[in-house]
Amino acid sequence: MKISVKTDVGGVIKALGNTEKQVRAATMIALTKTAKHAQKAMYDEFRQRFDRPTPTVMKSLFVDPAKKHKLAARMYLKDRALGGKNPRSMSEILAHHFVGGGRQHKQLEDALRSSGYIDAGEIIVPGAAAKLDRYGNMNRGQITQILSQIGYKRAGYDSSPTDSRRSKRNVSRAGVIFWSGGPMSSRRKLVDKASGIAYGTTGTGATNLPKGAWMRAGRSVKPLWIVVNGASYRRRFDFMRTGQAAVDRHFGNEFEAALRYVKATER
Repeated sequence: MKISVKTDVGGVIKALGNTEKQVRAATMIALTKTAKHAQKAMYDEFRQRFDRPTPTVMKSLFVDPAKKHKLAARMYLKDRALGGKNPRSMSEILAHHFVGGGRQHKQLEDALRSSGYIDAGEIIVPGAAAKLDRYGNMNRGQITQILSQIGYKRAGYDSSPTDSRRSKRNVSRAGVIFWSGGPMSSRRKLVDKASGIAYGTTGTGATNLPKGAWMRAGRSVKPLWIVVNGASYRRRFDFMRTGQAAVDRHFGNEFEAALRYVKATER
C-alpha cells in the first residue's frame, strides 16, 4: 500500500535551465508536500466512509519524505505493531478496506476461538444490549463482565464469579450473562456407539437462542454478542487512485513554489 512519485531531474534541468542542485532540492520538497496532500485526501475519505473513525485510525497513515539522495516520497499505512496488548499493525487491521476480503480477527475473537466458544471463520458483532463507546466499539468493562460470567479462562487466570459479596454485587449490577452455543439443531449430536442412541450435543449452553453472549433481564433475554460467519468485504478505498489524484493536482504547483523558494534562499 504505497505510492511513489518520481521525476526526471535531468529532463527538468534541461527544460528549465536551472542547476541540478536547485532542481533536486525543489523536487525533494515538492515530492514530500505532494505525499502529504495524498495523506490528507485519504484522511478525508476515512471521515466520509468510516463510522466515527478513532484517533488511532486517523493517525494510521505515514509519510516517508523524499531525500536528496532518494527523490521519491511515500505515503502508506503504518506497518509497526501498535504495542501493548495489541500485536497487530494498522496495515493489518485496515487491510481489508483497501484490498477486500475478510477482516483481521480481533484479539477478543482469537481468545474465544482458542477456548472453543466460536469456530474458525466466525466473528462476533455487538447485540442490542451491548454498550458501545463513542466510536462504536465494545465497552471494555462490559467485555470483562461478559468473559467473567460465561466462564472464560486463560492460562493462570480465572475470573469466574464467586460467592463473595463483591462478586454477587458485580453480577447483580451487570445482569446475569450466559453463553448460548446456538440452536440444538445446529450442534453436532453425541451418539452412543454401542446402541446408536443420541444422548446430547457438543458445545456449551445449547439453547434455542442464536450463538453468542446473552443477558437475562427479568423474564426476557437480550443479546450482547451475536456470532456470525465472517463477512467478505469489498474494497472501500483505492489507495493508488487517491495518491495519483494528489500528484496530478498538486505536484506541479508544489514544484514551482519549491523552486522559487530554493532560488530565493540559495547561498
